[in-house]
Amino acid sequence: SQFLPKNNLRFVVGVDPFDHNRTRTGKFSQGAAAIFMKFDPLNTELSDNFVGYYLGRPASSGIFYDDMVKLCHWLSCWMLYEDNKPKIGDHFIDNGYGAFLMRDEKGNPGIPASPKTHQILAEHLETHIEENCHRTKFLRMLKDWKELDLDFTTDFDLGMASGYALIGRSRIMGREKLISKINKA
Repeated sequence: SQFLPKNNLRFVVGVDPFDHNRTRTGKFSQGAAAIFMKFDPLNTELSDNFVGYYLGRPASSGIFYDDMVKLCHWLSCWMLYEDNKPKIGDHFIDNGYGAFLMRDEKGNPGIPASPKTHQILAEHLETHIEENCHRTKFLRMLKDWKELDLDFTTDFDLGMASGYALIGRSRIMGREKLISKINKA
């Protein structure tokens, strides 16, 4: 059976998945997810900000992927992830959660970890930090933002995940899909 997210207008999850590569400091990279609550005029204190995160390295990547499925199912929202590690997307699709993957205009899930993507990610982070840093409750996220080096992104898993969430926060359902859903109702 196929599951569908119903809360995309409210939340987005940015994910920096791990593989088995070590970082430049010799440690293994961690899996990271950042939960962003989009702006809600009825809840201005909490919304338009990060409301949670996941940072860890379970015993296997499969456990991490299952944790991300559970997180996105619980929030009922899209996940935007780095597609250079495609197994997480395959896991979502294989388990009936393909609709929870944010896709590009061609229908491909995720976004590449490229210099251009990193530049956009940095611009989103910079804007968010300028406007909302004082509202951020997570010290670990602030630490990653402060130390983020786009030449060594594997050392800043939570910083990258939060950047993916910020890129994903502006994505809404395409007008054609919305009209199609209205016509079917």
